[in-house]
Amino acid sequence: MVVEKEADIQRTIDILKKLGCATKVDQHNGHTDVSFRSLEWKEVTLDSHENADQWEQWLTRNGFQTLHGHDHVTSSDSIVVQYGQSEWQAQHFEDDRQAGEFMAMCKGLGCEVRKDAHAGHIDVNYRCTTRRNLACVDHEDAHSLQAWLEKKGFQTEHAH
Repeated sequence: MVVEKEADIQRTIDILKKLGCATKVDQHNGHTDVSFRSLEWKEVTLDSHENADQWEQWLTRNGFQTLHGHDHVTSSDSIVVQYGQSEWQAQHFEDDRQAGEFMAMCKGLGCEVRKDAHAGHIDVNYRCTTRRNLACVDHEDAHSLQAWLEKKGFQTEHAH
């Protein structure tokens, strides 16, 4: 990402670090490049759905992948996957970091999530009792996301 003003550079770096990203700053040819990466899904909790929509737009504009399940369709020309799962599903993990990442993904989808560690492993239980919508960049993305959701036990719909 190219950042113009010095105050914006520091604010952007601070935001990226709060999101858990590794950052790198490179100043050359009269401008500053801020490079960043995050290797795992993170949970971001916000105070309103409107605020979540704004953050989703900022994150997407700046190259992040997001999972933000909407209770509304974002726009009439959006490519949308609808999903839901009224029954509790479970995934088993040996690693707490992987369980945490999966929990963040489920929360981003708008699911109820429970974590239970026992007998040497971690169970993440999840359900999404109301139908939700995920906006996708294209039909290929929608099919990929739909396949992943179905593998995790969700019922899905995607208009072709």
